[in-house]
Order: sequence, then C-alpha cells, then structure tokens
Amino acid sequence: MEEKKDLSRRGFITGSAAAVGAGALAVGLAGCAPAASASGSAASGTSASPAKPTKIIGTEEHWYPEFFFKEPGSPGFETMQSADRALGGISELIGDVGDARIARMKQYGLDMQVLSLGGSSVDSLPAAQQIAYLSESNDMLVDAIAANPSYFAGFIAIPASIPDAAVAEIERCSTMKGMVGVSVLSNINGTFLDQAQYAPVLEICESLELPIYIHPTYAIPTIRDIFYDVGIPTATTQFSQAAIGWHYETAVHVLRMVFSGVFDRYPKLQVAIGHLGEGIPFFIDRLGSTTNTMIERGGIPLQKKIPDYLKENVHYTLGAFNWANPFNLLKSQMGVERIMFSTDYPFSPGTGQDAIDVAVKFLQTVTLTADERNKIAYQNATALFKL
Repeated sequence: MEEKKDLSRRGFITGSAAAVGAGALAVGLAGCAPAASASGSAASGTSASPAKPTKIIGTEEHWYPEFFFKEPGSPGFETMQSADRALGGISELIGDVGDARIARMKQYGLDMQVLSLGGSSVDSLPAAQQIAYLSESNDMLVDAIAANPSYFAGFIAIPASIPDAAVAEIERCSTMKGMVGVSVLSNINGTFLDQAQYAPVLEICESLELPIYIHPTYAIPTIRDIFYDVGIPTATTQFSQAAIGWHYETAVHVLRMVFSGVFDRYPKLQVAIGHLGEGIPFFIDRLGSTTNTMIERGGIPLQKKIPDYLKENVHYTLGAFNWANPFNLLKSQMGVERIMFSTDYPFSPGTGQDAIDVAVKFLQTVTLTADERNKIAYQNATALFKL
C-alpha cells in the first residue's frame, strides 16, 4: 500500500520539493512569451554586453503549498492540473522553497526572492476554510524563510474577503521575521480594496508600513462573460487572463484606489503591482489631462492630481514583461526609483527558458546606468520592504 504523503506544514518543509498549484496562473499562461518576441521588441534598447548589478532581489516570485492543489477537491486542484498540461513541470518548481530553488537562483544570479501565493484565490470559500488555508500557508512560508533567511522573504496571504480575519492575520504574521508585505488579488471575490469594508485592512497596512502587492487572479465571472467570451474556450481563457484581462483588472483595482481617495485617507500607504505597471504608464498623461481641471475645481474631490498618486504611492515590477520598449516607457513616466526587479518565477511560458534566467539577462542588458541598474535590482526593494 502506498504511503500517504504528509501535506501539512512540517511535511511540506522537510519533504519532497514537488508541489503546488498555480492558482489563476494556469492555461492562461500558455503561449505568452516574456523573453524576446518574434518582433524582436526585447532587443530594442538593450546592450550586447551584460552589466551585473551588485545584488538582485525578485519581488514577484511564486510558491504554493501542496494542500492547495494536491488532492481532488482542494482549491487549486483543477487549476494545477491545467497548469501542468499547459506548462509541463510547473508543479515541480513552484512548490520547492528549499535547496533546489536556491540552487537555481544561484545558477542564474538571483540573490533573494520575496515569495507570495500569487494568483491562487480562496476568497469564495467558507470563512473557516479561507482562514485555515491561509494561516497554514503563512506558517509554512515563515518556516521556509527561517530555514534560509538570506534567500527568502515573504508576503502575508490574507483572507481579504473577511476583513476582521484579514486584520488579525496581518497582526499575527507581521511580527514574524521575513514577512515584509501583504498580498491581495486583483479582485476579492468581485470586490476591491477601495470599498468601505476594507478600511481596517488599509489602516493596519499603513500603520505597520506593510506595502500591499496586488496580483492578478481570475476575472470576475460576469465581466469575463461580457467582455472576453468570444465563443472559443481557449481564446476566451487567454483573452481574459494572461493576454490582457489580468492586467486590465489589476490596473482598474489600483485606479479605483486612486480615484476614490484611498491615498488621501492613507497617504503613507504603498502599493506594488507587476507587469511593468499593468498598462498604467501608457495612460498616465491621459489620466492627468482628463481630470486635472476637475480636481482643481473640486469636481473630483482629491488632494493631488491622479499622476501624483501613481508616482508617490505605487511601485512597479517587471513581472516577466522583459521587453525594453514598455520598460523604457515605465522608467520615463514613473522614474527609476519606483521600479523593482521581479521574475514571475516559475512562469516563463513560450520561451523554453527558466524564468529567472530570462529576467536576469534582461536586467543585465537593458540600457541603464550602473546606479539605475542597482536601484531596480535591489535598492528600491530593500528600501520599500526593509530587507
């Protein structure tokens, strides 16, 4: 009789490296190409001679515990099955938070990862299950960090749809070494952080100086059906997820926080998003030109202009968007001090290459001064997350 595997915290940390569910990051990732595209856009604005920064910290790096996906009926079971079919071997990478991952980091020159659950959502589950799943996950992550504190830090996963429980989990985990921020999804069971029920979450994050990383998840079903359903299941999935839907929704989440006055109420609150800003840098001038006069006249009751919040309260990571042209747009619009390195590990679909390798090579070859490269590589993250 086959021995039953221990999927609990201790069994996970001390057992096999094979693991974890990709949450929302499943079939929608198939076919994306975060390295050089067929059009060659990744080469524009890059140098042939790699320039190595002093240190490199990845700030959108994924892991998942086995109990999220391993057994039928677990939250990520179907998603992880799809992820492995689309991106073979992902479950053998994403679950490892030990020696194998560290060896891969060393191989490609990545010094530290700030780990998070990424797009895996439990927000629609009963409250007790949400709390149990995420509490166990956070404890497991703390153990992994304690075992390798120079290589790993982490974001607190919270049952965001239960604000009181979310606050309690932030309070509990914020005292644990290496937990440096809070992870929230692009929609919280169809809601967003600017809505009144989430005020306690925003308040504690500001008071504890814990940045919030907003990561894409599945589209709200009604929005998916209205906006993205083109009658071809695979095309609908890709359209609503990795092709563009994830990024639109995350951008809308951040912009809701700006337009609703969240950053006037919590001026010290800091938020981070990936994928070179989820399209926001392209629109920043438009966002200003269409609202500046209304803000000045009081029609939109904000204390600052829209672009000011996006440059003072929001940070942006690479997130596997390893293309020079949009990177240069982000840099020119937001400033190098707002950009942080990330790899979106282990997801590097469409390239046949390791996600860390692709991202590090991009960082080393994109046109930057040595000072700018070091800021993006590690200094900005060190300052924001107090690493």
